[in-house]
Amino acid sequence: MMRLFMFPGQGSQFPGMATPLLINFPYLKELFEEAEDASKLQLRKICSDTDQEGELKKTANQQPAILLISIACWEVLKKEAEIEKLPGFFSGHSLGEYSALVASQKLSFWQAVSLVSARGIAMQEAVPIGCGTMAAVMRCPVEELLSHLKAFKEERKNQDFVLEVVNYNSPQQQIISGHKKAVDDFCSKLKKLKLICKDLPVSAPFHSSLMSPAKEKMRGLLEATSFLDSQTKIFTNLTAKIEDPYKADFLINQIDNPVLWEPTVNNAYNSGVRSFIEIGPGAVLCQLIKRFPMKDVLTHNSKDLQSLINKIQQLSL
Repeated sequence: MMRLFMFPGQGSQFPGMATPLLINFPYLKELFEEAEDASKLQLRKICSDTDQEGELKKTANQQPAILLISIACWEVLKKEAEIEKLPGFFSGHSLGEYSALVASQKLSFWQAVSLVSARGIAMQEAVPIGCGTMAAVMRCPVEELLSHLKAFKEERKNQDFVLEVVNYNSPQQQIISGHKKAVDDFCSKLKKLKLICKDLPVSAPFHSSLMSPAKEKMRGLLEATSFLDSQTKIFTNLTAKIEDPYKADFLINQIDNPVLWEPTVNNAYNSGVRSFIEIGPGAVLCQLIKRFPMKDVLTHNSKDLQSLINKIQQLSL
């Protein structure tokens, strides 16, 4: 069976997410120390203490924290169950693409932590807090959403604002991003049409064109990054295709362009994937997979790490 190893992005974090990992797998201490050295952040405290929720919500802390937990889970699965020997492809949702690059041996852990730490700061600084936001639109096919968006912009053609679809997550869920007033007004319009909108707890309009300053700040760092030549295959957010060799442009342009998750999942399925395995905090990506019409697929996540280890050892995924 072919698998897709999936790594989550922002929004998957939760307070205390490192505690069970450090208790049950003490050999992860060195990985946490390496991450703290690379990021200059107290990541063990941020990821372990339940009273650190405020710090964990900050983009500059959240990005390296999620990367760390994702790779910690991957390292446990390697050591306890040799997951790297299973045939499969790799992909990550937004920030998760960095985790996928580490797991697929195309980028070192130290490089990834350093890069996402800088990425988090650049994104946090790109738009003043309170000026931009994001929202999920559910039970609305993308063609219908784009039609509503076109009409909304036509009604306000004399106003200067950014409002874009930035995550194509599943057949029934898309994410919009842009100036806060525009997002709020558009959601109000959609709700009047009996559509479901949910504000996302984020501090910036990620993946919208408002993130262009962050892209330019990251350009030099990413262009100077060497990606390793490994035999593993990775689907990128930017193209939803397997890209080999992997290039810095995929991470540079990802910053202010949409995440093509729905086409990524469809392309993985058409490439033979029938088992989708989420590695990292939470189970957001598995929940998205369940909204696809595919009936012959399995989903697994690392929320219960020991259970996932057992399944791998029994080759039941």
